[in-house]
Amino acid sequence: MPNYVQNRFIVTGPKAKVAEFVAANRTEHTRILPDWHKDAGKEEKYTQQLDFGVAVPPDLRNPKYRIYPDAEGHLGVEKEDERTDVEGRKHYFNWYDFNIENWGTKWNAGDCEAPEIEDCGDTATAVYNFTTAWSFPDGWFMKVVEKWPELNFNCYATEEDHQFYIVASGENGIGQVQKLDYDEYFLNRDKWNDGMKSVIEDLGLNPEEYDLDAIYDGDLGCDYFYARIIEDLENPDNSDIEFEVYDEEGLKKALADYKK
Repeated sequence: MPNYVQNRFIVTGPKAKVAEFVAANRTEHTRILPDWHKDAGKEEKYTQQLDFGVAVPPDLRNPKYRIYPDAEGHLGVEKEDERTDVEGRKHYFNWYDFNIENWGTKWNAGDCEAPEIEDCGDTATAVYNFTTAWSFPDGWFMKVVEKWPELNFNCYATEEDHQFYIVASGENGIGQVQKLDYDEYFLNRDKWNDGMKSVIEDLGLNPEEYDLDAIYDGDLGCDYFYARIIEDLENPDNSDIEFEVYDEEGLKKALADYKK
């Protein structure tokens, strides 16, 4: 079982383009339920809300990603995975190597529900939360940025054992991915508390009225973590924090859930 990476992926831009992105990267599939399932063997339809294969489709024609039978004629996979090349030889697509080399992770986006959409008039923001196995999908992210130059992208990822933290951004078709020190930004609790108190005070609120432990453990704490990292990267001498996901009223509303 892999270590999972939690990813928060934010797409911002003209409303029509954001809607187009959401629709284009959502795909419909059918799968056979596995043996351990109570309805094993039956077909099940499902929606992949964010499909890496849209921006980086499988390269089925590349011989590099073909595996042919062994000396005994075994492919080592189920029959439905078999393919035939132009010479009539059976093989199967080596999805694992392709995904690792081109997506940056071995599986598609997991645990991904429909994105949260914020309507901002002429613009909109779509926020996805999903998991990946072992690593951040850097290859996929860079290709998405390249293919959708009209949109701005931000993605923040943390490995479940805190082995690494990723901040990725892209605009005008150009992307960048940075690996950061998790301890410096999140596990230094005194620094985190002081920063969150300053954020609350800047809103004209009293930090003593809020449960900082609950904020730290919840989504808002993670969002603050992301915002502080971005601010540190862009303006290392500026202690002010601007949240990517919340405006002032949205931040006040989110804080209301953490009142003592």
